[in-house]
Amino acid sequence: MAKRAVHARPDSSAAQALLGRALLVGGRHDEARETLLPAGEDLLRRGEFAEVRTLADALAEVFPNDLEVMGLAVRAYRQTADRGSLLALVGRLADLSYRAGKHDSPSACTWSS
Repeated sequence: MAKRAVHARPDSSAAQALLGRALLVGGRHDEARETLLPAGEDLLRRGEFAEVRTLADALAEVFPNDLEVMGLAVRAYRQTADRGSLLALVGRLADLSYRAGKHDSPSACTWSS
């Protein structure tokens, strides 16, 4: 069903999110990541922060050390009143970035929404 939704509306981030979730549940994690990250970016641009938080949380369970996943989560949680979660994510992202050797690169984290 998710693949049919994407074929019917290939530019729909909602359809991409549905497919990505199905891929996650099906254990196809890398494909899910490649589907959900762009969908999450599009949803962020549209202001659908709750949906992006849900996607980012699901991805973070599978990819806890992924800088792009953590960056998406931080940008989604910035728009919420849950400052405790945001601070925890920022700390995690900073730690991952430092360990990945990205601490010297200002482009390692994008903070725009």
